[in-house]
Amino acid sequence: MSVSKVKTITCPKCGGTGDFTVYNSINTKEDPELADKLKDMTLFEYKCPHCGALVFVEYGLLYHNVEKGVMIYYVRNDADAEKAVELFRGKENTAAEELKGRYIYRVVRSYRQLKEKIMIFDENMDDRVMELAKLLYLTKFQVEYPALVPEIKESYVYGSEGEYQVAFRTKEGEVSTDFNMQDYEDMDGRFEYLLKPIRRSGDIIVDQNWAMDLVHYKEGEE
Repeated sequence: MSVSKVKTITCPKCGGTGDFTVYNSINTKEDPELADKLKDMTLFEYKCPHCGALVFVEYGLLYHNVEKGVMIYYVRNDADAEKAVELFRGKENTAAEELKGRYIYRVVRSYRQLKEKIMIFDENMDDRVMELAKLLYLTKFQVEYPALVPEIKESYVYGSEGEYQVAFRTKEGEVSTDFNMQDYEDMDGRFEYLLKPIRRSGDIIVDQNWAMDLVHYKEGEE
């Protein structure tokens, strides 16, 4: 069941206040319309009833896709990230046989990463392979935009049905380019022997640092 509460929002444009529904968790099976709003990020949009201004209200929540067997916790700070990881670790270690290996658990730190993970699992891809493939584009970005490398805040893939873009968000804005699925397939084959079945892997935070650690481990073996 999706869980929510009402929060008072002050419009930054006119100073008027209004009610805004904040969701602590969203269940795709019980509330598919809310899940769709989360995917296109309109769930975070507040429209001021006084002046009509649109305000993006960012907050953390738990995304629960029952059909895909995926739980993604979007958190806003380190303390909440630690709590979410502990929560998921507890779920992974449950003695209930029916839960073992059923779910993929992830913790993310931005709404862009949340949107990316949802897209990846909706399209039956492995987010671990995607993170490895994104490193190829990071290398290209470092060559083409060396001055912006220290300014990279995050990278993410977006799109649908085989047509994707990879974007790098910097202080100066976003730089994006076409993402070639062949790079995904190549990394899948190259790291196949190091990647346990995704539902039993124990991975909870899968990001650029995770991918770099795996690459360095592989290089150390060679």
